[in-house]
Amino acid sequence: MSISNVVLEPRIRTRDSIFYLVADGLPGVQKSEIFQLCDEVDILSHQLADLCGQGLGNSPQAQEVARKLSQKLHELKEKINQAVVNRVVEDFIDIVTPLKQFTEAALAPEGTPNRDQSFSDKAANLQHFSNRSVKTAKMVAAGRWFWIFLNSLKNNISIAEYII
Repeated sequence: MSISNVVLEPRIRTRDSIFYLVADGLPGVQKSEIFQLCDEVDILSHQLADLCGQGLGNSPQAQEVARKLSQKLHELKEKINQAVVNRVVEDFIDIVTPLKQFTEAALAPEGTPNRDQSFSDKAANLQHFSNRSVKTAKMVAAGRWFWIFLNSLKNNISIAEYII
């Protein structure tokens, strides 16, 4: 087996996949770091696919590109992991307050000043918290799937490097 036998799919941009699966909703700095790594992965993937297409999959140049691609995939995996963990911590550090505030507003006695407005505000806060929690849970699930994919691709490249 050689690197030329490794299946690469460069037509799907890494950035688009990551955005759809994980990065939508991350803070700007984390998103830009992840997208920078995605761009580097795309460039290296295209370089390796081009070399393989030219019949140079066994060349030292292809091996070096494969090594760099494997390293960038590892960096990307770590960045995504860090971003998802930070998001989970941020979202789930206090899960009690929105529900407690909503419950207090719902149980406020008739005649309490601003009772209806307080109830509406607390209901909206709880809905926002719930929506964000669902989005974060989906991000975790998608991130897990993408990590499996990245490991698979990284392992295929690493195996190909050692078999040559």
